[in-house]
Amino acid sequence: MYLGAKLVKGLLAPMPWSKLMVTGGVEPTQENLTSWIKAGVFCVGMGSKLFPGDKVAAEDWAYVTAKCKEALGYIAEAAQINKKKISSCPQGVSELGRGYHFV
Repeated sequence: MYLGAKLVKGLLAPMPWSKLMVTGGVEPTQENLTSWIKAGVFCVGMGSKLFPGDKVAAEDWAYVTAKCKEALGYIAEAAQINKKKISSCPQGVSELGRGYHFV
């Protein structure tokens, strides 16, 4: 586990009521998303890792859609394993996100 997830655990220890959203260091990979969910984040935000500039410039929306679905699958799996409820953000990616929000 890297410092980011350790920091989340450290913050939540004395303040378990807190709802943390992380945006730095989040990658759409199973290992990365699972570590954040296990650390106790409320939700995650991703930008260029989920929407690579070259794919956006090429208007490769099939790639972006597939990457979103893949990332959401990892999040759902991690949430099942961790038995935690993941954020339901009102401005989420509705069709793909089922209420999850990517920034």
